[in-house]
Amino acid sequence: MASITGQEVREELLKWGLLRLLGTATAGATTYITDTVRLQSGALSSTSFEDCWVRITSGSGDGEISKVDYLDQDLGRLYLTPAVTAIVAGVTYEIIRAGIRPDDLRHEWGWQVPSGARDRTRPSGDPRRQTGEREVSHSRSLLSGFAL
Repeated sequence: MASITGQEVREELLKWGLLRLLGTATAGATTYITDTVRLQSGALSSTSFEDCWVRITSGSGDGEISKVDYLDQDLGRLYLTPAVTAIVAGVTYEIIRAGIRPDDLRHEWGWQVPSGARDRTRPSGDPRRQTGEREVSHSRSLLSGFAL
């Protein structure tokens, strides 16, 4: 049986629309990713990635997840909360489509949702927003066949 890499899985998820973007930072800090190739564009707005999550996929912060605050498309900066390990040029990342919660994926890929991240994908009165209880979603069933 042929093995598949995590990058190949991410590329398929991008094709399916579960990931919005795969990118490589050109610079950054603990609270933002700068990508002048993919994020610096007049075709994007400050809300292009509203309610999305970012997962760092290389470097010293590999595996860290943070919530998108907003995009400064003029500078190519994607601002994040909570802070992550400092982003440097060459660090790769993925932007997870709005409506897909990283804790729905954590059992498949071992992801952890940071405690300081705000979950705006559930209404504020929804008790699962505070407890982290998951609901079964189509995104989870699509990923159930992947083992990394």
